Amino acid sequence: MLIFEVDLSNERAITVQVPQRLYSLDELKLNGIEATSLLSPVDTTLGSIERNLQIAAILGGVAAWNAFGLSPQQVLYTSLGMLFLWTLDLVSYSSLSNVPNCGFYLGSYSS
Repeated sequence: MLIFEVDLSNERAITVQVPQRLYSLDELKLNGIEATSLLSPVDTTLGSIERNLQIAAILGGVAAWNAFGLSPQQVLYTSLGMLFLWTLDLVSYSSLSNVPNCGFYLGSYSS
């Protein structure tokens, strides 16, 4: 609710409560308002940095495998550990909502 306070010449203040109105997409289009202009801007910088770090990690893993002569079992366990840490990072920082088609939405629903 929006609350407006009106001052009437220093005698007494009146508080008026106005209920919040939720507009549908059709009403916004009818009034000439584009709904996408009300959304927050999307920043793709962090996504590209994360993707580049993942590529660097994969290439570093392949280089370490060749340099140290790791067995397939060691590579498997190391990969599973890294996937676990990556998943923990995604869940703990609520960034699963940024992953396309993941099926999760960790933001808030407002209706």
